[in-house]
Amino acid sequence: PGVHPTDLHAALPDWATAAMREALALLAEPGEDNDELKAHQLINSSQSNEWYTPTRYIEAVRQVLGAIDLDPASCEIANKIIRATRIHTVDDDGFSQSWQGRVFLNPPYGRDEEDSNQARWSARLVDEYQAGNVKAAILLVNAVTGEKWFSRLWDFPVCFTDHRIKFYNMDGEYNQPTHSNAFVYMGDDAGLFARVFCEIGVVVKRFES
Repeated sequence: PGVHPTDLHAALPDWATAAMREALALLAEPGEDNDELKAHQLINSSQSNEWYTPTRYIEAVRQVLGAIDLDPASCEIANKIIRATRIHTVDDDGFSQSWQGRVFLNPPYGRDEEDSNQARWSARLVDEYQAGNVKAAILLVNAVTGEKWFSRLWDFPVCFTDHRIKFYNMDGEYNQPTHSNAFVYMGDDAGLFARVFCEIGVVVKRFES
């Protein structure tokens, strides 16, 4: 705290790696890459975790599910586009509410005390689907295949976007993470999901030997 990246950069010992020096230089200098880093930090911040999904993707979700019965991580602003029959918001703690029907879920960003919100919410959705409470669902998460929590999602068809989604917030500001996203389908019509979402990215399914 209180140390500017340029000062820390200058104080690095000779054995510091080039990658360390480049990372600090990136933080210290203005430019497109640094703006991208700031956007990544903002959109994944626990203090700013409500980012909403643009219309193009919701239309694809609705085309596959037929309708959206529940969005458990939503608000009135987001639901103007999502048009879910029922929503849960941060005020009524959507994570702890009951989930049924056809669900669209874009988990909140940030973390709780133990784990990332994407890990917690995606695991809850998988559990509800496997229990038969959720009949069909589409989950939108970061395409972080190296994370342990992502491993459960390989049991379902996944669309890896061929671009980075520009999410928007309640102020109408748009931002995007520094990585792409993944839509995960849970339901009985994987063929329909593949046909619709192939316009957004590459749809894959794990091969079972």
